Amino acid sequence: MSQSTTRLYLLLIMDFETIKSQHMNIGLIPANGLPTYSERWIRSRRQIQRNFEIEILNMLIDLNPQAQHFMIESPCLVTRDMVNENYTNQDMFVQYSNENEQLVLRPETTPASYAYAKKLLGTNRQSNVKPPLVVYQTNKSFRRETDHVVKNMRLKEFYQLEFQFIYSADTKNDYHARVLENILNVFNRAIPAIDCHTIPSDRLPSYSEKTTDVETHIQSQEFKVPDSLELCSISTRTDFNHPYSFHYTNKKGEKIEKPIDFKVLEIAIGLDRCVFAHLMSIP
Repeated sequence: MSQSTTRLYLLLIMDFETIKSQHMNIGLIPANGLPTYSERWIRSRRQIQRNFEIEILNMLIDLNPQAQHFMIESPCLVTRDMVNENYTNQDMFVQYSNENEQLVLRPETTPASYAYAKKLLGTNRQSNVKPPLVVYQTNKSFRRETDHVVKNMRLKEFYQLEFQFIYSADTKNDYHARVLENILNVFNRAIPAIDCHTIPSDRLPSYSEKTTDVETHIQSQEFKVPDSLELCSISTRTDFNHPYSFHYTNKKGEKIEKPIDFKVLEIAIGLDRCVFAHLMSIP
């Protein structure tokens, strides 16, 4: 091992020895919910992100080996009409507005992932990409949290890793149930030091048929987080509206056009909370 590699290794060891007193620097920016992260935190987040990308993609491909997957990165600013109507302007940071356009800091990465998926799919035979497909990205989201945001780990600016598994609504596969069979194993491999459990969500947005949360238990005197901290939500969404159809020829030689409706299995992971839970679990 080289001298420089040894120094880096010792830095990482010291990181985990001292992390409990150096989670986040709060107060550098005089506004609640906007912590500044150290190198120690950033390194942990990057590793956990990479672990999840590998584990969840493997899980989704096992669900349907035909699914193609696409990683993207999109702007933090989106137009207001791209955001689900469940989010009001009181929930978001509106940055620019005139009579023709309104730009907001996105409250979730979903709108850009949907737009990219629609471009990939086209409307029928225009594209080689067919459902099911996965579009995923790691990026920042922004919400106007107001109540005790830091102590509850409800931040105004935070990292999300979101997977959109888009499939035909008439499938007989219950993808939600099959993910629940495996998601705790995924978390155990991605963040080995913490124990997680699943629970039906106490909130159901209008775009979701079913939402299940992944939680862990946290005990902290420094941060007054709830006993159960939500790390991930898994939703079956019905708001991917896109004109699409299959074309085929039946046994009589007739050309048939079959319109397709879509559903989306969304796996949304709060990386900041995962890092917090991981670092708090270290003895």
